[in-house]
Amino acid sequence: AIAVLANTPHTIQDVVQYAGLPSSRAIMVPHVAELDQFKQVFHRVSSIKKRDYFQWTTNLGPHKNHELTLEALNSYYESGGSLRCHVTGVGSDYLDPKTKVNEGELAPHVVAARMLVASRPSLRENINFLGNIPNHEYVTQMCGANFLLHNVIMDNGTLCAVEAAYGGTPTLSSDYPPMRYLSERY
Repeated sequence: AIAVLANTPHTIQDVVQYAGLPSSRAIMVPHVAELDQFKQVFHRVSSIKKRDYFQWTTNLGPHKNHELTLEALNSYYESGGSLRCHVTGVGSDYLDPKTKVNEGELAPHVVAARMLVASRPSLRENINFLGNIPNHEYVTQMCGANFLLHNVIMDNGTLCAVEAAYGGTPTLSSDYPPMRYLSERY
């Protein structure tokens, strides 16, 4: 590679340490937060009162830690937790066992997550899988949520936390270097 572009110092370190690229060829570029979607509808949703749910924005990547999160949610609900969970994000509707898909085409961790939801009544009763929803609906969901759940093993950080903050919604996040960087930066 001529150069590698990364958007956190941690990722730059990974490129240098694990891929062996000289640091002079690892270039840091800024994150681009698409807050315009909030500006367009914020005047309408800024009066939304927090409702009885939290939002879990995810995708089907294995680093999103679906099984462990679902186990934690199951414990939460079985111990009397009352906030419902609204799941949003690209492909997140495939985590719902009611979504018709050819499971042979899904990654094993997605199939395992579907089976977990199917086998736990408390999860089936308390999780709404909304999937990849339009921007205006996403903003409305985010602003009405009590908090955003961001649970990963490791990734490059999520700008959903920035969007949540912009909409007045706190984030409960895994603690890892790229998220600390985003927290400090934004």
